[in-house]
Amino acid sequence: MDITKKLSDELSKDLKGDLVGVISYGEKSNKVSSLLLVLKVVTEENLAKMKAPIQEALKKKSIGIITLTKKELQQSADVFPIKFRTIQKYGTLLIGENPLDTLSIEVAHLRLRCEQELRNLSLRLRQTYLQRNLNSDEKISLLLSCAEKFEQNLLIIAELKEEKTDLDFTEAEKVLKKMDLNLSIINEIRNAFKNKITKKEQVDVLYHEFREMVDLGTNVVDQL
Repeated sequence: MDITKKLSDELSKDLKGDLVGVISYGEKSNKVSSLLLVLKVVTEENLAKMKAPIQEALKKKSIGIITLTKKELQQSADVFPIKFRTIQKYGTLLIGENPLDTLSIEVAHLRLRCEQELRNLSLRLRQTYLQRNLNSDEKISLLLSCAEKFEQNLLIIAELKEEKTDLDFTEAEKVLKKMDLNLSIINEIRNAFKNKITKKEQVDVLYHEFREMVDLGTNVVDQL
């Protein structure tokens, strides 16, 4: 049995009625799983019940854990709109009910958060280039972590542009290409990481191509 499913079952057994649902989501490239644990209420007692099975699971697999109540989900929709939208679209319900199915996320919050994340990403890439002497392996690792975030935001840009929340990946890719935002740069970064590309000139070209694509994405979302 998958570690995340086993953990979900154990938490359901231990927490009983205090557990509303468990939703699994994760990054594509490194297959790190994350779990959104939705509780009726967060107390010292149910946190204590959760601690041992979670720590045991972490010995076997890297898992990100987010714990929220249904009320906190509603209150946080304006703070984490992109994360919640991503989980809405690509998450998998492992047990219980999924409150995200009925969670309303405002378009204005999505657009603002998208621009904030892209501007932060743009500044991070410039700052890192100027202030740190990374070797090729370190640059590729940095690009990979940035690419995951960038891809999430590009999909949000496509949704905002088309004013649709049900765009699939292929549809989003077509929309983005019309704005000269090409998802292929993300695949190039993943392939470079997979194939252990270390040639400095090649990595530097990829770094700046990605940086320029992030800058373009930032300008696009600013105009939406």
